[in-house]
Amino acid sequence: MALSYGATFISTAAIVGFGGTAGVYGMGLLWLTVLNILVGIFIAFVFFGKRTRKMGHNLNALTFPEFISKRFNSRFLQYFSGLVIFLVMPLYAGVVLIGMARFVETILGLNYNIALIVMAAIVAMYVVFGGIRGVMYTDALQGTIMFFGMAFLLVATYWLLGGVVQPMNCFQEWLQWYQLQHQAQELQDGLLCQHLPVHSVDSD
Repeated sequence: MALSYGATFISTAAIVGFGGTAGVYGMGLLWLTVLNILVGIFIAFVFFGKRTRKMGHNLNALTFPEFISKRFNSRFLQYFSGLVIFLVMPLYAGVVLIGMARFVETILGLNYNIALIVMAAIVAMYVVFGGIRGVMYTDALQGTIMFFGMAFLLVATYWLLGGVVQPMNCFQEWLQWYQLQHQAQELQDGLLCQHLPVHSVDSD
């Protein structure tokens, strides 16, 4: 269950999104990922997980809307939270599928639309036929792959680059150069727009 939660919570946004954005704006952005893991997973499970599980078991609640409905004796909270999940989750799932398809497109060279359809079909298949148990098993497998994959990638990358300090210094220099190039391009585009001829249309 912990692996399933971790694989779901720390997904495309944290790995692909934050990693790519940190490559543009600096490594300091990765502190958001650290806080996501620290607050969203570690503190949530250590300080609230056991108590929440015990309460859910005593209330015989299987879903979060059902849990808060029985906890606060309010049908409105159940319907409202269920509606929020129903409206927001497709947006989140869509973003995750887009990240998966872009990753497959980049790594395997597969067409983006085909990758998106294949990923969506695989997810739909194990959700429909496996239910919540199937989702948890696949998430646990994904969490295991993510953990060992990221650990291997981190160690192998710094080993191939000859350490930690020198690659980080080179990255910071490259980032400063990239930002200067970007600012120069924006300035050049702005000056170009100022010198473009403006055609006025006289109205009768």
